[in-house]
Amino acid sequence: NDIGLRIVLSVPMALYLAVVDKRPIWPWIYRASIVAASCGVFFTASRGGFVALIAAFLMVPLTLKAWTPKQKLAMVVLVIIGSLVAIRMVPQRAWTRLAETQSEITEGTMDARTVIWHAGLEAYYDHPFLGIGAGAFPIAVQQRTATAWAPHNTFLSVLVELGAVGFGVFAVMLFSLVMAAMRMQNLERSLWLVMLLSWALGCFVMNWEYYKPTWFL
Repeated sequence: NDIGLRIVLSVPMALYLAVVDKRPIWPWIYRASIVAASCGVFFTASRGGFVALIAAFLMVPLTLKAWTPKQKLAMVVLVIIGSLVAIRMVPQRAWTRLAETQSEITEGTMDARTVIWHAGLEAYYDHPFLGIGAGAFPIAVQQRTATAWAPHNTFLSVLVELGAVGFGVFAVMLFSLVMAAMRMQNLERSLWLVMLLSWALGCFVMNWEYYKPTWFL
């Protein structure tokens, strides 16, 4: 999951650079990196990474008006080549696991995540304002699940460990980033909103609050 999300975050960047870079060769290097990144996510069979990848490709419809006819044709070529490479190289067991994404979200436990989240919320209700302390989530849920699980959800992790006060600071920070992105020009606005959306979807099933890519972004 961690590797998948790291790879996903490169896709909106590459799509943006493929549009704005006017040098003859570099846009094709960026497009090739998109194919490689997509196949890389499929190889991980990370369902969280897969959902984040779908969000990353929102860059295409959001910026399509800024593309030249040649760039649009290049995207068609990219999709065809990417599809052929993925079908040829990605193992069947990875496709099988990714195909279960919708059913796992709607009917399953998301690899026991819903059980962990329920236990985490119970711990939050015991300490709603200041939380249970940074890094203490596994210890808190162990009392309820018999296993010291990691939170597997960045937002829940911040809420439980730092309480409403810490989560409020975190939420204000994210809101300020969204508002800053909204004031940018179309291409840059689309890039950063899609980056934040992809990050948020990936972080919903993994705890990235202390990972470097989060703070780099």
